[in-house]
Amino acid sequence: MKMLVSRIAMSAFITALGVLRLHAADVNDLVYEVRGDAVTIISCDRTASGELVIPPQIEGKPVTAIFFEAFMHCGSLTEVVIPQGVSSISKGTFAHCSNLLRVDIPESVTSIREGAFAYCGALVNVDLPENLRNLGRDVFLWCTSLTSMRIPDRVPYLSPGVFAHCHSLVNVVLPERLTRIGDNAFYECLALPEINIPINVESLGLESFMHCEGLASVRIPESVTGLGNGCFAFCRNLGSVMFEGDAPDLGLSVFFGLLAGATVTHAAGAAGFHGDFFGGLATVEGEVPDLNPSMARVMVTVNPDRNGSETTWELTDESGRIHGSGGPYSDFSFNPEIFRFLVPYNRGLRITVHDARGDGMGHLTGPHLGTWSLSYGATQLASGGGNFGFEETVTVTIPGPAELAIISVAGEETSGELTSFKITFASNMGWTYAVDRSRDLASWEQISSTITGEEDVTVFADNVPILDGSGVFYRVREVSD
Repeated sequence: MKMLVSRIAMSAFITALGVLRLHAADVNDLVYEVRGDAVTIISCDRTASGELVIPPQIEGKPVTAIFFEAFMHCGSLTEVVIPQGVSSISKGTFAHCSNLLRVDIPESVTSIREGAFAYCGALVNVDLPENLRNLGRDVFLWCTSLTSMRIPDRVPYLSPGVFAHCHSLVNVVLPERLTRIGDNAFYECLALPEINIPINVESLGLESFMHCEGLASVRIPESVTGLGNGCFAFCRNLGSVMFEGDAPDLGLSVFFGLLAGATVTHAAGAAGFHGDFFGGLATVEGEVPDLNPSMARVMVTVNPDRNGSETTWELTDESGRIHGSGGPYSDFSFNPEIFRFLVPYNRGLRITVHDARGDGMGHLTGPHLGTWSLSYGATQLASGGGNFGFEETVTVTIPGPAELAIISVAGEETSGELTSFKITFASNMGWTYAVDRSRDLASWEQISSTITGEEDVTVFADNVPILDGSGVFYRVREVSD
């Protein structure tokens, strides 16, 4: 172990006198330990300032680990580069680094643990590695300058408090496979204007979006079965809550302190919405438009056999992109797993189910046969299970929606005067469209409110046509894609 005793002792003496002598950070500021054939970073001199590049090797051995709280209170560091080979950022590693602007995290990092960047008030943006699987609680707590974040696809849930008090956060991209948003995850994210809750999320933790005062509307996917206590409380500008499916279980004060006149919208026939109010908000039965109508929403259901630990699967398209995967499962669980995915139309989809033992989803000595299925809406596209050996593969294609096209244009007249002008165009159920008109094909005026498409065709009527004889152009366009 290399211990910089003299430097640490002098630093403590100078600090005690009230004078902190800073210096440009380098490898000599690191306290490290050689463990076998690898190096662990233990701590850093608190007087180091500016950019610190942690070398990939020290004394000819690779740096593979950073001890917990190693850089805590290094208040003058502005940038840290972590070398490839480090697999985890430990608890509190960079907590209270008040001037830290940027951290370069390598793809080798798969876990960022509790409070790793807590109270880094200057941190603006962090690019998380694609291989990340674990994002611990309070990781970005009180990172008040953090503006945007993309959570990698392999992170299965958001831990409690992960973005709590991130007052400047305006953009968050959550992975499609996310299944849970923990307690206080976005507590007091004051500037967050919107949040797209992924289509596999099953629950929103208590106070998970409390005091998100920038939220104007929120959409709850059909997968959500529970909203925790105070989930959206004091979201003072939240005026619209839309539910894609049946009503979830509500905790206490879920919608307390919302905008006066805020409403809940749910589709006709959705279960659990009784009377004129839900969670204290007035309910409206109406159309809940598809969030992304240009993509097909498919569902994979897996009922594992008694040896669920042998079963895995993935759903890919013809380009090789993985849209979903699952397993291995617990042995003797027999609990079905449901995953929803957005996939492209008119492109081959391949679902492959693997069994590590080679007996498929049918245990050789037991009566229980496992099954799987791939569905699109009410249509089951593929299914399988039982004794298929080591692997079972099925390829399907989902026909795409109709392309926008003008079918006919017709006018109606009375006494020789044009009174209305009708445009019939090819459309898709639930898609949204608009009609514009122009004099010169350069500047356009939208003359319709947003039109919800009907199945196959939709008709638009201009009941106040221009009659000055100079001519006018019309166009139809998709508003959402």
